[in-house]
Order: sequence, then structure tokens, then C-alpha cells
Amino acid sequence: MEKECPRCKTTSYNNPSMKIMVNECGHKLCETCVNAVFSRPTAPCPTCKLTLRKNNFREQQFEDSSVEKEVDIRKKLLKDYNRCEEDFVSLTEYNEYLEEFEDIVYNLTYGMEVEKTKQKVEQYRKENQDTILEARERKRRHEQAIVTELEEEQTSAEFRNKIAHEREEDHIRKKQKTTDSLISALMSSDHPASEVLARHIESNTEEKPSIPSYSIQKEHTTFELIPEKFGVMYQYQPQNFETHGPAVPQPEVYRQTDSTSTQFFAGQKAVEEAFSCLMLFSSDF
Repeated sequence: MEKECPRCKTTSYNNPSMKIMVNECGHKLCETCVNAVFSRPTAPCPTCKLTLRKNNFREQQFEDSSVEKEVDIRKKLLKDYNRCEEDFVSLTEYNEYLEEFEDIVYNLTYGMEVEKTKQKVEQYRKENQDTILEARERKRRHEQAIVTELEEEQTSAEFRNKIAHEREEDHIRKKQKTTDSLISALMSSDHPASEVLARHIESNTEEKPSIPSYSIQKEHTTFELIPEKFGVMYQYQPQNFETHGPAVPQPEVYRQTDSTSTQFFAGQKAVEEAFSCLMLFSSDF
């Protein structure tokens, strides 16, 4: 998208290296106009006449000027509105605090009740001066702890890389020394080359460089196999019942009829139920 300076009307088409700068008011100026207008440390904005500092200008990041203005307002307000959730008794109070902050940002961004909002911010700054300073100190310590931790991690990584590099170089030197000794043995020995090479392989076992590992080794759980037990396989043996009634018809009797008809299955079932009632055991007498 083509950029244009509202003061000198220079476009990025005519000057591809042109930089658009913005300040806390959100109005745009090219870098050349900033140097021309702000010959002193402070000067009024050519658009809104708000007094600005030259060192507060930065390169534009968003196309919408209101977004740039909101970003600057948030950065400025967060220096005082720096409390966190742990500073409040309940979550409701913390949410109300966040809502108040968003209302202030909205009013200052879009020019609604600007003077009243600025007075409210100044009053908050005076009433909570100790809390603001304490939160700033806590934030400073937290950031310092992060920086220290990052430095320690970087130092540890450099130390590991140094050890690995030294071991790799030592391995290369040993390998070169082994090669030189083999060549020297082949040149000075009267034995066959195959015998010299075999003797050299036996006496010089190649060792790979051992690089220290700092990864967490996981535990592996092994399970023993359940031993298989083999025995005699089951064999079916029909039961013999002594009855004191007529004998049950054999399967050959059923095969004389059509085994696919419903009459066959009904007759078979009826015969089995009838003979089961006639089955008597000697223990019943």
C-alpha cells in the first residue's frame, strides 16, 4: 500500500525509502518532516497542535492511526496501572479494575471526556503511589530473574557446545594419528599388507566421540512373558443315563423326513420333551 506524508505530500512511490513516523497523538509525519519541524526537543504537532517530544517518534507499524495512538496510550498508562490479580481481594474487584482501565484507554484514544479522564488518571496516581512503586519493583525483579535465567541457559548451552567440540576435535586427532600409524606400518613392515591391516584393526578399535547428553531419560517398564502350560486336550465323552422308559429315537429316525421344514423341528422338539419326562433314575425309587 502506498504511503503518503500529510505535510510534504511525499509518497512511497516517489521515495521508496521514506519512513512514516508517529507519536502519541497518532498523526503521521515522514522522517524528513520530523527532522525539519522538530529542530528543538519539543514542538507542536502540525495537525492537532499537541506538544510532542522528538525522541518519542517511532516508525509506523499499523495503517490505522487510531491503533498507533491506542498503543502509545496503553504503554503510557501501564506504567501506573500495573497491578495484577494477586493485588485484589476478589476476582470481581480485579475485573472492575480492568474495565476502568479499558474505559480510560477508549476515552483518550477517541477524544471523549479527555480532561475528565486525565484528572481521573492523575488522582489514581496520587492515591496509589506506594502501590504503583511496589508493583514496578516487583515487575523489575521478575524481569531481572528472567534475564538471569536466560543468561544461565545460554552459558550452559555454550559450555555443552564447547565440550562437544573439544571431544570431536580429539576424536579427529586420534583418527588421524591411527591412519598415520597404519601408513607407517605398511611402509616399514615386511609382512603382507593384509596381515598388517588385520593386526592394526585388532590393536586399534575405533571409538566414536561421546557427546554428553542432558536429556531426561525415561524409565522403561518390562514385563516377563507368562509361561505356556501344555496339557491333555479336552475330549468330549457323551453321558449315559439309565432310564426305565422307552428309548429315545436315534438321529436316523429324523433323517427320514425333510430336515428343512418347520414340521421337522417342531416334531423333534416335541419328541425330546416327551421322552425327557419319561427319564427316571434308579435313585428316585
